[in-house]
Amino acid sequence: MVICFRICVPLQCCIYRLQFGLMVYFPWS
Repeated sequence: MVICFRICVPLQCCIYRLQFGLMVYFPWS
C-alpha cells in the first residue's frame, strides 16, 4: 500500500515504515 506524505527531507523520495507494516512512499516531483 502506498501513501503520500509531505514529511520528507530528501530531494528524491522518502520511504518510511509504519508500525502497521505498511510502506510510505512520497515522491518529490
